[in-house]
This record gives sequence, structure tokens and C-alpha cells, in this order.
Amino acid sequence: FVEEELSNISMPEMKGKEGRFQYTITDVKIKELNLSHADLRFIPDVGLLFDVQNSSISLSFQRRILYWFFYDTGNINASAEGVNINTGVNLIRDDEGRLKINNISCDAKIKKMRAEFSGTLG
Repeated sequence: FVEEELSNISMPEMKGKEGRFQYTITDVKIKELNLSHADLRFIPDVGLLFDVQNSSISLSFQRRILYWFFYDTGNINASAEGVNINTGVNLIRDDEGRLKINNISCDAKIKKMRAEFSGTLG
């Protein structure tokens, strides 16, 4: 269920700027997702714990980079292996009894990442 839901996520355009460096990332697509060990547990009086161990993901996205007068655009195919994520979601009830997220904690580690660039920086 988690693999299917994550595979269908659509990500919004991401933009950033650091000094004279500007970037835009669009069209993020998850090509492959392998959750070899994923566990979702309810913990009484706390909330939910989502734990992923030794998993992998590969994705592609478009990039546009501007640095001073240098402009580059192209595709990036990226992958990560040995992905470990531990996320805790603390749940509370509001005055009407509905569940609300109170706090989120997340710890993530990746053993190996790869990226293949097309375009001028290919």
C-alpha cells in the first residue's frame, strides 16, 4: 500500500536561490520504489510510527540552473540505496474529538546515492 501511494505522489515545482545560484526542479517522477522492510505501527497515547529499512528509490526530474551568466537545463536520473527512515507522528484530539497532528519527528539515512545528468553538465 505504501509503495503504491508513494509512487503516485505528484510533487510541486521547487525553486531556490543561494547568492548568484538559482535552480528550478520540475516533473519529479518516481520510476522505481522498493520498500524491502516497511512497518507502520500505532503506539497508544503517542501516535504513529513509520519505519523503513534498507530500501531503495529511483526517480527522474527536470532541472534549470542559472549561475551568473551560465544557464543549463536538462534531466537528472537519480537513485538512492540503503534508505532508512524513522518517522514518528504525535496525534492529539481537538475539542471536537478529531485527530490532529501535534508533532512530527524524522530521522533518515542513505548509504549510497547516484545521479546521471543530461544537458550541458551531462
